[in-house]
Amino acid sequence: MHLCIIRFITLVVFLIAILIQPLIPSVIVVSCEGSKDALITQLALGIYMLIYFGIFSLVLIFFHEPLMTFSDSVAQKIYFWIYTTRGKALSKADFETIRISNPDLYDSILTQDCLGYCYTTCYELLNTLKKGEIEFVAIKKSSLEVKDPAFDGRYFKIHVLYINNGWAFDTYSQQQYPLSTLHRILKAKVYKSFGFNDICNKSFYEFRDEQRPGINEWCDANNCDSFSDRI
Repeated sequence: MHLCIIRFITLVVFLIAILIQPLIPSVIVVSCEGSKDALITQLALGIYMLIYFGIFSLVLIFFHEPLMTFSDSVAQKIYFWIYTTRGKALSKADFETIRISNPDLYDSILTQDCLGYCYTTCYELLNTLKKGEIEFVAIKKSSLEVKDPAFDGRYFKIHVLYINNGWAFDTYSQQQYPLSTLHRILKAKVYKSFGFNDICNKSFYEFRDEQRPGINEWCDANNCDSFSDRI
């Protein structure tokens, strides 16, 4: 919700900034009122505005996708600095470490591409920062998921959080919360946590394959969808 609002405000401000440009020459017209050159100045301003809005219309028609991409990019960065970096699970110094040591991970969080990739994202956070833990939880499905024709009768789905200092980073919202608060929001059932020592000598795929049987068994016992075979 916050990201949608930021995207909307960014787009509106961007459009206003473009549309306000023709008003600048109007100041010249006001200052020239009463002079012998006022009519010529007004005519020049009219021609300028026609050309400006003509070009602006063509830009919107032929380059609306790059403009939307630019607007989204600005909104993502604003969201990242206002919301994602606030909290005690991941400090600004941690994000700087991630940016330098694991730029792909940094970009995926910055651009919200980590949404839907909680397992790999949290594993990479733990492996990069070498501190904290990753926690496997079952979280309550949304009402939309339950109403979906493909609903399988399980009201929970497996999710992974990165936790540190009693706080958690959530890939769904790309925000940080006190761990107890996030558990309450997600209606979470906790399975198990793992620290850096549990993964330091294993690739993601080795760790995933090692943990899959236990996770699947726990999910079956807790009315929970496990990870898909793609993960």
